[in-house]
Amino acid sequence: MPGRAYPRHGTAAIMRYSRSPSTGSLGMLRLRLLPCLALLLGLGTAAAAPESGLAVTEAWIREGPPGVDTLAGFFVLHNRDRRPHVLVGVDSPRFRSVELHETRIDAQGVAHMVPLHDLTIPAGGSVRFAPGGRHLMLNEPRRPPVAGERIPVRLHFRDAPELRVAFPVRRSPPRPGGE
Repeated sequence: MPGRAYPRHGTAAIMRYSRSPSTGSLGMLRLRLLPCLALLLGLGTAAAAPESGLAVTEAWIREGPPGVDTLAGFFVLHNRDRRPHVLVGVDSPRFRSVELHETRIDAQGVAHMVPLHDLTIPAGGSVRFAPGGRHLMLNEPRRPPVAGERIPVRLHFRDAPELRVAFPVRRSPPRPGGE
């Protein structure tokens, strides 16, 4: 209302002020606030509503020594959908290439990294990428990643929209239950 200042005591004071006989009805205030509130709630829902039930937790990239050409990335990929999804590729603008790999131990006890061409995430399940198992092989960094920064990574699926994740760079694995 022109020429009137609202008291500086928060929302409750504004609501009391708006109910007073001299300032008009609470109905007018509601009519002014409801469209704004609806817009804000709508924006929040759209930003939080994923297009699929896929989500990533515990993402991180191990910081390497200076001059190293290959780094490893780890995460847990969750599928909350009622159908499986197939991960078919990964990329990052910070690396020349990113590959899906799995470490396997042969009969002689020697570890080998085996490329994975795709990986099925079961309906309602999760797949862990961890040291000594499945991992991202991040090749030829465009500049060396430094502990504390976040690296953009895109996960590509055969049957779902891509998933964009910021992987923090760390010197050591995160603590259980941490980021």
